[in-house]
Order: sequence, then structure tokens, then C-alpha cells
Amino acid sequence: MNAQTGGALSVQGVRAYEAARAGVEWATYQILDPRQAINGAGTTPPACFASPSTPTLPGELAQFSLTVSCTRYPGNSASPNYYEEASRRVAVYDVISTATQGTPGAAEYIERQIQVRIEQCKDPNAASPGYVCQ
Repeated sequence: MNAQTGGALSVQGVRAYEAARAGVEWATYQILDPRQAINGAGTTPPACFASPSTPTLPGELAQFSLTVSCTRYPGNSASPNYYEEASRRVAVYDVISTATQGTPGAAEYIERQIQVRIEQCKDPNAASPGYVCQ
């Protein structure tokens, strides 16, 4: 019985990891916004998405609760709200994605967390609308 339970928890652990990874991918898209459909065009890196966010997961991953948080450096209220490197404007984002299932403290509780750092660069001298750093 214990081997079966351990195997089932291992599978759920992998699913929880994939759910947390999906949260990181979602956050990366929100920040980098390759089509500029979310943040629009601009010469400075965007603010964080509403944080924390709880994106919905599809399929087997829907059984997990997902929380994704974002912290931007420098903060959006700073002046200027970017680091300048050779006339390019850079912001750094710390993203934490946590997938959970069950009740904390219970034997069946599963949690996986992934933390990443994302850098976004805008070049005000580049072509609009992207102002992409080359």
C-alpha cells in the first residue's frame, strides 16, 4: 500500500512542478509581451501584471491551485522606473510561481514552487512600435 501511495504522490509532484512551470511561462509572456497586445507599445519596460495572480490551468493541471507573483526592479513608481544601460532601458522582474493541491500539513499535500528572474529591455532609439533592444 505504501509503495502505491508513494508512486501516486510522485506523479502528483511532477504534475505540481509542471503546473508551477506553466505559471512561469504565463508570467514570462505577460512581461515580455512579444506582440505588445497586453502592455502596448512603449519606450520603457512594463509594470508587473496584477500580483499575485491566479491563472487557470487546463486538463490534469486544473486540480492545482496556482499563484504567480511578480516584483519589478526598480519599482514602477521609481523615477526613473528603469535602469539605463547605453541608452537602453532595462527592468528586472522576480517571478514566483507556486502550485499546490490539498491541505497544508496533510500527508497528501503537494506543493512545488519555481522562482525566475526576467529582464526586459526597451530601446527608445529603436523602431516603433516595439522599441526592441538589438
